[in-house]
Amino acid sequence: MKRKQAAAAALALLMTVGVPGAALAGPSGADGGAAEAREASLNDGLLEYDELPELVERYNVTYKNTYSQTVNQSQNLDAARQLGKDANELMEEALDLKDDDMDEATRALYESYKESAKAMRKQAAELSTEELSGTVERSMKMLKNQQTMLAQNLLIQYQSAVSGKELADKNEELAKASLDAVTAQASLGMASSEDVLKANQAWIQAQSAAVQLDSTIRNLKQNLLITCGWEGDADPEIAPLPAPDPARVDSMNLAADTETATQANYSFISLRQGAASGSVSRNAKKRNVSQMRQSIAVGMEGLYAKAVAAKQAYEGAEANFQAAALDMQAADQKNAMGMMSRTAYLQAQASYLAAKSERDTAQTELFTAIQNYDWALKGMMVSGS
Repeated sequence: MKRKQAAAAALALLMTVGVPGAALAGPSGADGGAAEAREASLNDGLLEYDELPELVERYNVTYKNTYSQTVNQSQNLDAARQLGKDANELMEEALDLKDDDMDEATRALYESYKESAKAMRKQAAELSTEELSGTVERSMKMLKNQQTMLAQNLLIQYQSAVSGKELADKNEELAKASLDAVTAQASLGMASSEDVLKANQAWIQAQSAAVQLDSTIRNLKQNLLITCGWEGDADPEIAPLPAPDPARVDSMNLAADTETATQANYSFISLRQGAASGSVSRNAKKRNVSQMRQSIAVGMEGLYAKAVAAKQAYEGAEANFQAAALDMQAADQKNAMGMMSRTAYLQAQASYLAAKSERDTAQTELFTAIQNYDWALKGMMVSGS
């Protein structure tokens, strides 16, 4: 009876182990899913910067597919271990049957057990070709971080483009007003045809710049939505970036942060934990670890320098913007009193928007510099830093 049960169990496991696991709902299924309130917030039609890590983990196609494959691989590995155990037990049963005086039925059962054990061991070997370990877990974390960084950078680029749209539209309006003014002057003999041609070319260039910017905005938004797992026909509102905190730069401790970044760096961890047999390999590994430490330190110095420079640039751009805001207030008052021509007022608006755009750009660069520095502390050193 015991042998029959063992054979039946072995056959059942051998038949079912090759069947892929049921499709998973995705990474959110690993921890039971988020609370309904959070789920609703992530799908409320407003895409916010601080939601990006969760959106990537729940809906990013690249991450979800890799996650599912990894979980299936883990399930296969468990099955492989069980197969190996059962194969050993089945082989013991076969050896118990083996006898020089076996009758035909017993010999057939012996051969059946032996072949089943052989097949199970082969299947187990195929399933366990790659052991799941901390390396795989780190790889999944790194993939999530990479996709999150991609989404963050797309959102930053999108908001930067949106920030420049108002200025581009105003420049187009100003160019058209200038063309109208020059055309009117030409009709009175106060401007040449060449002046009109130049003004028309300036207007065409301003139009082209505005159209190109609109196209850039659309493409960035589409790529951002794809990265966050939104449907192709979705059109959520994208919230502005959070304001950067200049005090964060003041709180950076380069020496301590460099050590934190080194210990968290994925490449450094992999190198340090890599096997090295023999004195030559161990010495080479030691040199490589030392070189990577130095490389990370240099990278952190670069990130810190960029953060400090970005903070200074932001403070200068903010001061210029405040001055431009005062000039704009004065222009508004003059315009209300009828003391400015339309072209002059448009020029004042364009100057104000240019200062605003420069401030917004400096603000975004500070935000990005802080973001990149903080990513390094989580093990993700930005390329070219």
